[in-house]
Amino acid sequence: MQPTAQGSDALMSLNMIAVYSRNQHARLIVAGFAASTPSLGELWQQLDRALADVPALGSLIARLTAELASQQDRSGSSGGNRHDV
Repeated sequence: MQPTAQGSDALMSLNMIAVYSRNQHARLIVAGFAASTPSLGELWQQLDRALADVPALGSLIARLTAELASQQDRSGSSGGNRHDV
């Protein structure tokens, strides 16, 4: 998978949808393995908790991307009006 171009919200959105989809599939696989090998339950729980972090990280990435775009818009709109002190 190739990284998205900077500032490409549509591509970022598509990539995050794919990430969430793969994450959900992985969690289902882990649940299946956990059911079939209960003796490894603690291991599967740890793996599931790690996978559960992905949606929160995706939200954080989206928020930070929006903040960065906003800052870039503001700095771009001020153009050459900035003066060094």
